[in-house]
Amino acid sequence: MNEQKRTGPQTGKDRAILIAALPDLTPHQIWERAGKVCSLSHVYYLLRTRNLECNKHNHDRRFKELAEIQAMDTASMTVAQVMTRLNLAGRGNYHRVLNTLTKNNLPFIKVVKHSKYESRLLEMDTKNMTVTEIAAELGMTKQWQKSKLYPILKSIGLEYKKEK
Repeated sequence: MNEQKRTGPQTGKDRAILIAALPDLTPHQIWERAGKVCSLSHVYYLLRTRNLECNKHNHDRRFKELAEIQAMDTASMTVAQVMTRLNLAGRGNYHRVLNTLTKNNLPFIKVVKHSKYESRLLEMDTKNMTVTEIAAELGMTKQWQKSKLYPILKSIGLEYKKEK
């Protein structure tokens, strides 16, 4: 079989993309200019394999409210509180705010999610109890629930008596 890469246009679709490819256009604009004859990922593939220049920086991807976030005292706020101050909601905005805080080295309070048993475990004296006794105290009846206690106890740093 021929193992060499093909260098010339192979299909009418490829030809249309290569004709539309101008260095000052973005891949999306090239795709639209060619009449959307193939998928956008195929346009990226052609540009990459043919070493064609294109404008990759078509818009500013920084967070819009960066100046407002930098003006806030984020050291005493969680990401959710920053979002509330900016009147934002939704999972996508949560990650945009989180990434903005992280990338710009802005301090914020990191919230660690706890399991439903952690708060009750922190109130208990587990030093003289086995994992079976702890599970019974928490109302865990299934064996698989008891096995989930080991990593929780380890992450919290609580000591417990080993089973015999």
